[in-house]
Amino acid sequence: MAVVNATGTQAALIAAGGQASRPNMGGSPMTFSDTVTFAAADATSVGTVCGTLPAGLMITDIQLSFADLGTGVTLDVGDSADDNRYIDGIDVATAAGSYSSGLILAGQNYVIGTNSGDNQILLTVQDAAATGSVKIVITGVM
Repeated sequence: MAVVNATGTQAALIAAGGQASRPNMGGSPMTFSDTVTFAAADATSVGTVCGTLPAGLMITDIQLSFADLGTGVTLDVGDSADDNRYIDGIDVATAAGSYSSGLILAGQNYVIGTNSGDNQILLTVQDAAATGSVKIVITGVM
């Protein structure tokens, strides 16, 4: 049987005398949370949440808790540079629930300030009118 030598990205950085990226080495953790309520919002409504995020913040997770927002409703979580940078088309139509972007790789370890307009998180209603609340918790490190 062949021996496979594979090295993780962070292990390779350390082995080469470098430093692993911040989530793997620690950093100052920061958490931002907010709640947005859509009242019969149309299929292109946008909720702005959590104020302005600081430049240099590396996003490690985004968690959503939501009510049943209505038949056919999906949500995107992103910013003005990429409306679905973190979450693309989560189904919030059939029941209340929760979701963590840590379940997928999209947007994970993205650094705020990389693109213009990426410091403001947006929730975008897709596909149908939405009524109800969404709580968002953004976790990152500086």
